[in-house]
Amino acid sequence: MNADEVLTLIREQIPFVGRLDMEMLRFGPDEVELLCRMDDEHARPGGTISGPVMMALGDVVAYACILARNPKAKSSVTVGYNINFFRRPSTDRLHVTGRIHKMGRRMAFIDIMISQGPDDDPVAQVTCSYAVAEGQG
Repeated sequence: MNADEVLTLIREQIPFVGRLDMEMLRFGPDEVELLCRMDDEHARPGGTISGPVMMALGDVVAYACILARNPKAKSSVTVGYNINFFRRPSTDRLHVTGRIHKMGRRMAFIDIMISQGPDDDPVAQVTCSYAVAEGQG
């Protein structure tokens, strides 16, 4: 499974997330990196990106991390999700990077950093766990 196939799968399974302008910059077993261009639809009052959008992108990257390690694990689902918001991002783009800390046959634990760009300080951090399940998804 490659990056384009993962984004296509996500767009088919979760149409509202699929409307985001996402580009997979890196897709490998050690790291997944995503760029998402934002527009006014994703903003909230105060000139920042809404929390639910950032949460959705974190979950997209977590799922992509699972599929990068095990392409058969399409039926995997989020079990736990925690996000810490550090500061308000501007409304132009988000850069989301995820790494699996541990992945077994049944569970995976993923850490995700959200920033404005690859060299910028993070705007949020996500930690999540997934139940790993092989299937058609």
